[in-house]
Amino acid sequence: MAISLSTLLLAIQGIPVTIFSTFILRDPAKVNFADAPVAVQHAMSMSTFSVGIFYLVGATQPKRTRHHFLIATSFVRLIAAYVFFKDGDDARGGAVWDVVMVGLNALVIWYERLAYLSG
Repeated sequence: MAISLSTLLLAIQGIPVTIFSTFILRDPAKVNFADAPVAVQHAMSMSTFSVGIFYLVGATQPKRTRHHFLIATSFVRLIAAYVFFKDGDDARGGAVWDVVMVGLNALVIWYERLAYLSG
């Protein structure tokens, strides 16, 4: 059985976030969290880890659920992109990542729905 594009996309979105969360805990200096209080490091790490796990669990769901998940997270990603963009050059990469992911979400949903209708 082939892996669907939406499953792959959710995994691509979830794995880096999960890895990032472990860096915050294990080596905060690598991800510019060394100056943050330990409580903030832990809060960011655990919340980021949770988001990564949500994406990975979402990747295992049926196609319709994956599509709903991608749509719902697209709105959050657009808000995040706006916030990151307003933060300036230091966070510009996050804004670009989120906007690209919203575009990919839409493209994958469109493709999988089109494939379903024509198949």
